[in-house]
Amino acid sequence: MSASSLATMRAEIEGVFPPEQARVLTNVLADAIGLQHRFFDEMSALRGEVRELAQAQRELAEAQQRTEERVEQLAQAQQRTEERVEQLAQAQQRTEQRVEQLAEEQRKLTQAQRRTEQRVEQLAQAQQKTEHALQLLARQVGGLSDKLGGSLEDLAIETLPYVLSEAWGMQVSDCGRDSFLVDGREVDVDLVLRGTIGEANVVVLGEVNARLTAREVDAFLQLAERLRGVVGCDDVRVVFFGFQANLDARQRIREAGASMVFSNGRLL
Repeated sequence: MSASSLATMRAEIEGVFPPEQARVLTNVLADAIGLQHRFFDEMSALRGEVRELAQAQRELAEAQQRTEERVEQLAQAQQRTEERVEQLAQAQQRTEQRVEQLAEEQRKLTQAQRRTEQRVEQLAQAQQKTEHALQLLARQVGGLSDKLGGSLEDLAIETLPYVLSEAWGMQVSDCGRDSFLVDGREVDVDLVLRGTIGEANVVVLGEVNARLTAREVDAFLQLAERLRGVVGCDDVRVVFFGFQANLDARQRIREAGASMVFSNGRLL
């Protein structure tokens, strides 16, 4: 309160109260007015503080809301993380199951491989036994062929004179196996027939083979060509005797002007 306002108020009071009372009342009123002013100032400051507190409260509420939102986001992220971890755990479990399946398949393959190797070993042993049996059979067949060849040659000796007599009018004087010396080397011939056709001397060279092939025909024709100069006859003929002759062998025989007599007496 200003000094002029205080003097004015004191003058007014002194107009009503004695000087001493007016002084005391003036001081009391001045103090009261001072207190009132201080109260108003303090209330104004308090209102400012209240406003600041309210602002801080709002900011705190907003921060709290943001915190709650962030916590919610974190909770959702945690849930997604847990779901992802669960998915990974399930994937790991499936992977382990697949690995176990692959291991089982590998064990089965190993067992199958072992059985295969055992089977191969058995087959190898069986093959060895088969080869041994084939060798034995070959020796047996070879012996049988030798026996059959001898028997077939005997049949040829009995059959050819009659067939050639009927077919060529040949008078056979000698029929059997024979050997010739060619280039210093002795050559055996299965069958040699000597005789005449009309007034001419004839020598027939015969190859006896159960089943004639073209290669065998060619080989004997070449031998017969070498023998022409050593048999002591101008008319040398070639005859094949056997059970069968394939088509190529028959063609070779015809082309060479030779003959084929089958075991049943038929002349080719």
